[in-house]
Amino acid sequence: MRVLVAVHGFPTLQNTGAERAAERIAIWLTQRGHHVEVFTIGHLNKPVPEVSTAEQDGFLVHRLSFDICAGNEFTNLYDNPLVGQALKPVLENGKFDLVHLISGYLLGGQVIHTAHQMGIPVVLTLTEYFFMCPRLNLMHVDSSLCTGPDTDEKCGRCLLEDKRRFSYLREASPVMADAFWSVAQNAAFTRRKSIEVSERHEVMTTAFHQADLIIAPSQFILQKYADYGYVHPNTVMIRHGVDRPSHIAPKHTSGQLPHIHFGYMGQMKSHKGVDMTVAAMMELINDGLAGSLQLWGRSQDDPAYYSRMQKMAGGHYAVRFCGPFQGTKVFEVLENIDVLIVPSRWYENCPTVILEAFKMRIPVIATNLGGMAELVENEKNGLTFALNNVKDLERQMRRVIEEPGLFQRLESGIPYVKDASEEVEEIFAQYERLLGRSTQQPSEPGSSIAPAT
Repeated sequence: MRVLVAVHGFPTLQNTGAERAAERIAIWLTQRGHHVEVFTIGHLNKPVPEVSTAEQDGFLVHRLSFDICAGNEFTNLYDNPLVGQALKPVLENGKFDLVHLISGYLLGGQVIHTAHQMGIPVVLTLTEYFFMCPRLNLMHVDSSLCTGPDTDEKCGRCLLEDKRRFSYLREASPVMADAFWSVAQNAAFTRRKSIEVSERHEVMTTAFHQADLIIAPSQFILQKYADYGYVHPNTVMIRHGVDRPSHIAPKHTSGQLPHIHFGYMGQMKSHKGVDMTVAAMMELINDGLAGSLQLWGRSQDDPAYYSRMQKMAGGHYAVRFCGPFQGTKVFEVLENIDVLIVPSRWYENCPTVILEAFKMRIPVIATNLGGMAELVENEKNGLTFALNNVKDLERQMRRVIEEPGLFQRLESGIPYVKDASEEVEEIFAQYERLLGRSTQQPSEPGSSIAPAT
């Protein structure tokens, strides 16, 4: 089979969830003798567009670099003609059986439209809310949660409030901001932004429905898309798989731990809720409880936010800012963590870090929201806490330290987590079904493949 994997970033330049999912697919297919190529974004500050091609792990990686600010920056984020122009010769030369687009961010509708025009089937994996949300993650600029794109005007205001002249008003007085926008809704600049949002919605809706198969790692993201009209007749749910290195054994605790090592791993940004974790930990420290916190992430993600977290910790030895880690070292980091905390303020889809923790038999405390609540069953394999509620997070952390037998009970409830090869085998089975090369019966419209448990 000849497959082109398209994704907005790819290792070794980028190493977050979507990129690593694309890498798993490309490596698995290559190791089994299939022809794979990757189309991705390199750099976004190149004044002259260029495509560089290099071999990596036995397959070709095509990286498109361009200037994201040249022309209409808003349109460039989801429907940049440069993407289609660069992709077309790759598709023509590769003679691919199908294209698998992961996320869609930056590559947008151009990948789907171009493949569709050339008669090449497209598989789309949803990793966040790019097709329905211009800001990608259904969050307002102030990091508050958005329910969804109810109207073009609502999304237009959200985008405008990202501009400095409007953000000042919002920060100064939300009440005054609401009053301003109620008056300004008919102004020329708000109408223009609403039109831009409407045009984006049309392009994204068309692209979504041109895809031949939608794959999602959680039921939550499928339902969220469906709630806002993105209903596709051919969808499946395939949970992520993760591989634990053979030299690292899963943890097992036989008795009450004298000291609980809490840990956070991920982006150091407000929407990830790291500040709540630090605040909760400081309360436990002030009460003299035997616990500590490791924070793994890059200060460069948001230097001002990172500095604020350090000030909150006050230099206390029990709160360690450990810096970044390589994706390949995630299990080495987890070896020194007893309980993982995932305190996100947004609708996480299927956080790989939760599955990696479960693969190590580490319980998780997570926000009772989105795909996090789908993975972490409260009182069974972890604990959940209310969105933005530091006191509730502190309460759950305190319970792990103080409540006899709770840690062992949560550890024993952790489910089986499939290997990466099992995940890609399920994906490949869907490729075969789509291309008519399998005897597997097609799923009913809107059905899902249940995760392994």
